[in-house]
Amino acid sequence: MSSIETNETALTRFLAEQQWRSAGAVTRSALLSSRFDARCIADLDAEWSSFSDGRFGFTAQIRAAGSPPARAGSADWDYAIRLGKLVGWHNGRQWCHWHASDLSTLPGPVIAPKGAPEAFPPGCFPFHDAVVDAPWPTNFSPRDCWGEHVWDEWCKVWRTISQ
Repeated sequence: MSSIETNETALTRFLAEQQWRSAGAVTRSALLSSRFDARCIADLDAEWSSFSDGRFGFTAQIRAAGSPPARAGSADWDYAIRLGKLVGWHNGRQWCHWHASDLSTLPGPVIAPKGAPEAFPPGCFPFHDAVVDAPWPTNFSPRDCWGEHVWDEWCKVWRTISQ
């Protein structure tokens, strides 16, 4: 069994149990081990979407924030900020990590209402630190610690799903 298949099995289990934080960690591992392969991204999105009736996943994030910029560049940062504020990843001053997100629904189960993006719960999982390969216990975001490339990777994910 490949590492991607192992990740998919674990992801299915965590999503079925509504263990969003663990599912986010598996998502991170799958994205990194596949080097952000388009098929892997689509499979991850399908899993998140299926287990949440379309309310979580990369597609749900795009529905909440609109389409990402068509090409990589400075607009990626603006898009990430807009989405971050919309779903609660950014508190107006800094990017949030799971333990500092102030989202009352994390990391336990979430009952998400159906409806327009405005009805989606904060987080619109998977959480943004799913592309970070190491913990960051400081008050700084992955961008602050490792550079804007983290958001470049997220925008690659969103662009892949948008195509």
